[in-house]
Amino acid sequence: MKFPLIWRSPGAPFTHLRDAVPAALAVSAALAIATPAFTAPKAQVEPEVIDLGLILEGNEFERFLTVTNVGDEVLIIEDVKTSCGCTAAGIEGSVELESGDSKEVSITFNSRNMDGDVQKKVTVFTNDPEAGSQIVFVKANVHRPVRWSPKYITLDQIGHQDKFEQVATLEADQELGLQVKEAFILGGRLRDTPTKLFDVEISDVESRGDRDAVEFSVRLRPDQIPQRVSETLVAVTNLADGRDTLKLSIRGEIVGRIGVKPAFAVLRLTDPGKEAVRDVMLTASEGTFQVLSAEVEDSPIEVEVFEQNGGTQTVIRLRYLGEEPGSSGVKTLKIRTDDPTQNVIEVPVRYHTRAATKATAQAEEG
Repeated sequence: MKFPLIWRSPGAPFTHLRDAVPAALAVSAALAIATPAFTAPKAQVEPEVIDLGLILEGNEFERFLTVTNVGDEVLIIEDVKTSCGCTAAGIEGSVELESGDSKEVSITFNSRNMDGDVQKKVTVFTNDPEAGSQIVFVKANVHRPVRWSPKYITLDQIGHQDKFEQVATLEADQELGLQVKEAFILGGRLRDTPTKLFDVEISDVESRGDRDAVEFSVRLRPDQIPQRVSETLVAVTNLADGRDTLKLSIRGEIVGRIGVKPAFAVLRLTDPGKEAVRDVMLTASEGTFQVLSAEVEDSPIEVEVFEQNGGTQTVIRLRYLGEEPGSSGVKTLKIRTDDPTQNVIEVPVRYHTRAATKATAQAEEG
């Protein structure tokens, strides 16, 4: 076998490749010895899953995960975050780990108001260059001895002339011997007065497998004016351990033929002396209407009304001239119409003047 010739250096004779190979290997070995190995912190988080199994609703559980530095440099635990308020994480002491050191992180899980399969996340943030964040899952199958189905009643933009009825079921483990003494609905601003919107009927107790169930038929009374709904169904029971009075939210909106967009008008952040403009549009789903007046009382906001499309649509233009730096407020746009069921329509309005910057303040002083 013949080896090709290679060029060694200017002025030097040709040589065979077989003579050059050992020299090349020697250079590579020397470079490897001269180049230091790459070192870095490395986080190992265990376990990857904290499985609580079948647990009883309302109880709190504490478990631990371990963070170990399996790298060569100092590992810093920068933060530990959870996916919701039901789960909390805590670290005591130092958050810097030398190579080979470990640290326990306390994980607290509160199962209050939960039901069925639940999965939450705990994220550990470190200075590990390859895995700066690592996730641990907290899982549980929560058994709720007493529960509502559905979890709340929703009126999804029911028309003021529409009929509405929904059944909510209260279920309890049979061993509790559920009995409902009475049921009523509270409304008003603080949900502390008898409702003016709904009627409720209660069924007898019915056995459903290993649970007892009582149904509550909630009906909307006829001819209600358009409004937002936020009321509470209250069931008084024979149950102990704080379950003698059980509540279910009723929420949503009864809408009229005049729709309003947006429901909350925000005038963009503006500078002092500059103008911010926002339009509020009223549209009739049927027929026509007329805006009799529109104003934002006790505010610097000017209001203009523009009727469009033959009385089926009206644009209300809001203008705000920026006041003193940092000025802001939330007021109410009050619109009066000729519709007897929507003679007053209210829209919250927010305005804000940008605060003065340091440069602005210096310029004004100069």
